[in-house]
Amino acid sequence: MRQVKRPIKKVFTDREIGRFVRLLRKLLRVHDQKTSNILIFFEKLKKIFPRLRLRIVENADLPDSEARAYPSSWIIKISRGVYEGLLRGDTRARWTFAHELGHVLLQHRGKPFRTKLETELNSVEQEAHLFAAQLLAPSDLAKTFKSAEEIASAFQISIDAARRRIHELKFEEKGKKIGSRRSSALLEKDASHLEDWAAIVYHSISAAFAETTSLNILEPWKESAFNASLLISKSTQLLLEAYNSVRPKAENDFMRAACMAIALFTVCPIREIGVANASSKTLKALNELCALRSVQSFLQLELPNLDSIIWDNSLHNNEILIPSDYLASLVKLGEEIAVDASSVLHFTHLPSYYDYNGNCDISWREIHILENLAKIFALWATDSSLPVACEIDPAASK
Repeated sequence: MRQVKRPIKKVFTDREIGRFVRLLRKLLRVHDQKTSNILIFFEKLKKIFPRLRLRIVENADLPDSEARAYPSSWIIKISRGVYEGLLRGDTRARWTFAHELGHVLLQHRGKPFRTKLETELNSVEQEAHLFAAQLLAPSDLAKTFKSAEEIASAFQISIDAARRRIHELKFEEKGKKIGSRRSSALLEKDASHLEDWAAIVYHSISAAFAETTSLNILEPWKESAFNASLLISKSTQLLLEAYNSVRPKAENDFMRAACMAIALFTVCPIREIGVANASSKTLKALNELCALRSVQSFLQLELPNLDSIIWDNSLHNNEILIPSDYLASLVKLGEEIAVDASSVLHFTHLPSYYDYNGNCDISWREIHILENLAKIFALWATDSSLPVACEIDPAASK
């Protein structure tokens, strides 16, 4: 398989930043809402990035700036004046805070800061500006308004920022019309699938952690449920594309659900501290619960007995593992990126199907496991009383 290396300095495109912010808003379940109180949004964001910290300092301690970001430490420092402005809903304070948040979440190098005077935007500052714009006035919501005055009023941003936002929205629409409309539409469709899958997986992992806080022995994949959700979403897409390369025109919701479940089993997002692979009975049950709960959410099924199936150990007596050799190298690549780059993964860090595939492809054994699992989920959808997990037996698919 070809080695896929990430550039030393990642430069994000406008579309990538838009996707990243949209994903964050989906994970927090506010994608269809305006970011009215950015401090409340920040507190919710700390559930995804626990290292995030806000430091409020006196105005004199930041004489040349309103705020300063420390991406490597996940800290944002703001002056007391900016903090008081945030409490009042001041438009400049909101933009300043969102801008610095962009520096941290995009993991910009060094110690970028926002001065009181307007300066020429370099690439890093431009990326932080686009992050703030997408956070405070998301494209899908802002484009429903016709004038800068309406946007400024609706999203609590300055009139100058609103005018620039209108220009950016026009540029986005123009960019969509350049090149092949079909390929552009497919890219947007794939992006939407990845975001939806990540949101479903993230909430499944978070719920499983919430149920086991008393154990104090668990950790998410690479210390981040967010990283796990991105890798699993990408794994789901790659596995589906690999399957479709062998079984053209066979895609359906049950196959996508099976890919998601296998991706979760492969990544094994909940682990014991210091242990690479979950081995205890509790950890196996938690990972199984994540996989089945994600499928339940994806297929929009009502399965009130799902938790009891897991925790009462009424699963198949054999250890439930759905191996995927095809995804094993992707997990290794994701681990290398998380360790060598930063503690945040982005979809753009992970390879496309054609880059990833190289000289290897999905095996027939894995295809049979996928098809068998998809059939089980189809039965599950028609009869929710079936303890479907009892039927998952990899040995039967070999």
